[in-house]
Amino acid sequence: MVNGAKNRVWEEVLSKRSDAIQSLNHQGFFEITSQEVNRISKKISGPDFRNLSKFDKREDLPDVFVENELYTANIT
Repeated sequence: MVNGAKNRVWEEVLSKRSDAIQSLNHQGFFEITSQEVNRISKKISGPDFRNLSKFDKREDLPDVFVENELYTANIT
């Protein structure tokens, strides 16, 4: 399970970028800068992008990623 701050940040990122999930479903990716993620994270006192982007296993994924099946088969 991912800590609350990481979940909140990614939920906020994906809600602000309404095109993100649609782009992921159609193209398999969406572009976002670390500065954009850091700006959103800073507003809610979350971690920096470097710590937000570490996903070693499926259990480390933010809930919003799992709920929308936004993960690769490589993560076990």
